[in-house]
Amino acid sequence: MLKQLYKALVSKNNAIEEKSLGRIIRHQSHAISRNSISINALNVALSLQKAGYDAYIVGGAVRDLLLKKKPKDFDIATDATPEQIRALFKRARIIGRRFKIVHVRYGRELIEVTTFRANHDTKFKGKSSITNNKGMLIRDNVYGTLHDDALRRDFTINALYFNAQNLTIIDHLNAIEDLKKRKLKIIGNPINRYKEDPVRMLRAIRLNIKLKFSIDNETSRPIKDLSPLIKQVSNARLYDEVLKLFLHGYGKDTFISLRKFNIFKQLFPQTEEILKKNTNQSKKYILLITNSLSNTDDRIKKNKPITPAFLFAVLLWPVLDSFKKEFNKKNLYKDEVQNIINEQLKTVAIPKRFIPSMKDIWYLQKKLENFSAQKSLQTINHPRFRAAYDFLILRSSVDINLKEKSSYWTDLQKSNPKKYSKK
Repeated sequence: MLKQLYKALVSKNNAIEEKSLGRIIRHQSHAISRNSISINALNVALSLQKAGYDAYIVGGAVRDLLLKKKPKDFDIATDATPEQIRALFKRARIIGRRFKIVHVRYGRELIEVTTFRANHDTKFKGKSSITNNKGMLIRDNVYGTLHDDALRRDFTINALYFNAQNLTIIDHLNAIEDLKKRKLKIIGNPINRYKEDPVRMLRAIRLNIKLKFSIDNETSRPIKDLSPLIKQVSNARLYDEVLKLFLHGYGKDTFISLRKFNIFKQLFPQTEEILKKNTNQSKKYILLITNSLSNTDDRIKKNKPITPAFLFAVLLWPVLDSFKKEFNKKNLYKDEVQNIINEQLKTVAIPKRFIPSMKDIWYLQKKLENFSAQKSLQTINHPRFRAAYDFLILRSSVDINLKEKSSYWTDLQKSNPKKYSKK
């Protein structure tokens, strides 16, 4: 009888521990091993634990490992403050004002370390988080517990914590079940969470396409109505998000989904204004973009080079092409090109180094369409010829009038590839 009582007490204490820590998944019940984790991420996590702090590999890396995918990076969550983290590692620096995080660098690899965050209403050292009048977080360095931190993550499947020391996974939000069901579910009230950080709407679409998950109805329902909140996000941050959306191998499906949820309009308002007209020409533009993104997806899968300049040249082409009647008025055309770019920069910040390439791709379209045998050599030796030629091929896939012109440039390169190859 005493033995049975002891077992019952032990079972009760274990249940209390699991409730406070979250569901603990032992190593025997999952397939993640230290060998599947970056040695540098292990070093950061174990060094923090050795120094007396809690530290876990967290988020997308844990999710991807459980899905038998290779993570692109590893993030760490800990109860150490940014200053305490920085003091432990030589090549560490604190970045950010809105969210303070620590970057620990090992050669080319960057390990991102964040301190457990608490609910926004919680006060830390007399301070609380700050939101603007639309509910968007503009300052948030309020620290809390692991459980608090889990509730602050964006989606349940990103709220899994792997302990590199004992190889357990802590799951506060039944994320393992959502992974099994392949369901994307936001944590907390979707409307409030999107208002806090509108980029979460972009992440929902990107993860849905990338992982081929279904989006929970409560998670997806508010996105279309709240999509204008994207305009609150800085254009520099949206540039990074656009690259994540379109240059990770799922651009075509992402474009279709962004338009469905009214988000493409917030990122590329000039382009969407033309695409939504439902004319034969607007349908050709949509097909051009989907064909181009499909081509980019293939290049990524084959590890071929890609450039943001080509992506933006494609996505803004419908706007520019609507002014093609002015092609012969050179100065006006150049002014219009710059006006289109300036307008786009208000929403998405295109780095200056890519803008000359974009313009060359556009300007060369006229030369490729109105070619002469005498000037072909000069055109084909232009540094941006290949990108412009690839764009002409894509345009000819939706415009039969360009087939003959694209064939001319194809045949010219085949006739003497050494003569016309870029030196």
